Amino acid sequence: MTGYKLYRGGALVTTGNMLTYTDYDLTVNTTYTVSAYDAAGNVSAQSTGVTVTTPATADTTAPTVSLSGITSGASYTSAQTVTINATASDNSGVSKVEFYDNNVLKGTDTASPYSYSWSIASSADNGTHAWTVKAYDATGNTATSGSVSVTVNIPIAVADTTAPSIFAWSTIPTASFSINPYTLTAAQTVNISITVSDNIGVSKVEFYDGTTLKATNTTSPYSFTWGVTSADNGTHSLMMKAYDAAGNVASSVATSVIVNIVTADTTAPTVSLSASATSITTAQTVTFTATASDNVGVSSVTFTYGAYSSVSTDNTSPYSLSLNLSSSHNGIYTVTAKAYDTTGNSATSNTVSVSVNIPIDTTAPTKPTNLKATNITSTDTTLSWTASTDNVGVTGYVVKVYLSGLLGPAYNVTSGTTFTVSGLTPSTSYTYTVYAKDASYNASAESTAVTVKTLAAVASAATGWSQSASVLGAMGNSTNNGMDVTRASSQVKTKTTLTYNWTRNLQVGSSYQDDITALQTALVDQGMFTEEVSGGFYSKTFIAVKAFQKKYGINPTGFVGPLTRAKLNELYR
Repeated sequence: MTGYKLYRGGALVTTGNMLTYTDYDLTVNTTYTVSAYDAAGNVSAQSTGVTVTTPATADTTAPTVSLSGITSGASYTSAQTVTINATASDNSGVSKVEFYDNNVLKGTDTASPYSYSWSIASSADNGTHAWTVKAYDATGNTATSGSVSVTVNIPIAVADTTAPSIFAWSTIPTASFSINPYTLTAAQTVNISITVSDNIGVSKVEFYDGTTLKATNTTSPYSFTWGVTSADNGTHSLMMKAYDAAGNVASSVATSVIVNIVTADTTAPTVSLSASATSITTAQTVTFTATASDNVGVSSVTFTYGAYSSVSTDNTSPYSLSLNLSSSHNGIYTVTAKAYDTTGNSATSNTVSVSVNIPIDTTAPTKPTNLKATNITSTDTTLSWTASTDNVGVTGYVVKVYLSGLLGPAYNVTSGTTFTVSGLTPSTSYTYTVYAKDASYNASAESTAVTVKTLAAVASAATGWSQSASVLGAMGNSTNNGMDVTRASSQVKTKTTLTYNWTRNLQVGSSYQDDITALQTALVDQGMFTEEVSGGFYSKTFIAVKAFQKKYGINPTGFVGPLTRAKLNELYR
């Protein structure tokens, strides 16, 4: 092989013994082939063609651009909007046009026709404005127009900083007011006006009572009509504010006015009463609600209820009374409400009646059996017994302790059938009984008595209660074997301690403290009262009295009258 022949687009370019060749003045998408030849002149077929794509020629031509819409030397003397236009073209296309004011970019437009809206707002824009536009093509070539200068010369407004002048209250109701301060003692209409001026003009006048805006007047004469009633009683600080168009404001000196209109309130409140239930057959809480209103204000509502006209007062709305009604209230239970206002006027509501018809349980529990004493020490004895039964349910037991035939403490056992008596005297014989009770205060017969002697004292043993224990001792609580046990040492009573003669009737709210203290002590002895002996006749004493009456065949009303007193005197006098 002697050499090669190179073809461009089928035309021979060169011949020679070469393996590379550099070509010039190429055109776009040129195809090259090559063939080989030997010394004898034999030539091979041309090779497979190679197509070469040459880069396009670079765009170095800048756009052309000019500015229109404003005229050089023009002067603008009022606020307005001026449209500035740009005319731009390019061999490959304009991509955007920028608008400059004194070399500060103000806006850009990317679509023909190219424009910018120049807002001349106020004298703040005064001065010379040199506008130019700058055009860009897609390859980044730019061109800037010639500068067009205009002037903005808007007259500068002189700021109004003068506040209105308030000369005086031009109308002072001297017939309605006394002097220093003005005092108004009768309901009337008071016309108040004021004189105001301003260098430009008054836009409005506001009238105030303290910080409360009472009226606004936008035309002269500036006045305010004040209708004064007893509802305005108190001290008022009257003043006004005057405004001009520029927002300057002036305030008058405040004038103090005292309103003291005395009117007698003779209007009674209105009151009505309703109940959450008007007929019940099971024990429950019934709420009585009084709706009361008054022209001045309701001060309180008093509820009167029950057979003994018990009274309860509610001082805040909503006014209500909640009562726990049980079989002890069987019959028609009535409640009324009386509303009072702040001046003592009152009104009584309708009477609301609740029909109470709850079955009464009169069956006593069975007597506890198998009373036993165990764990005997010098100061303690643990008692246990076989549980009682009841048609409704046993609610607890009462353990009684006797010393030398006299009754000592009675202990209320609220759960379980065991109880440990503590605080006993060493080497002393005690007799114990227990009886059961139910929720209706029915009591069983006492169990068979058990007599136990405590062990001899040990060196650190403390002595317990004795025959001389106080009837009015303090109440304490203890826990035994997981039971909630209330130990009422205030219930101590001996036949030699309680001797009393009841001569006065007693009921809920009675104030005869000695009589009530003795009554509660007797009820403790009867096993019907387990609260602290306080000398106050309230709901728990009321319930215990009913249980006592039921036990002795007296009508269970909870009222300690002649029959009940007679029975108490028979037992304890």
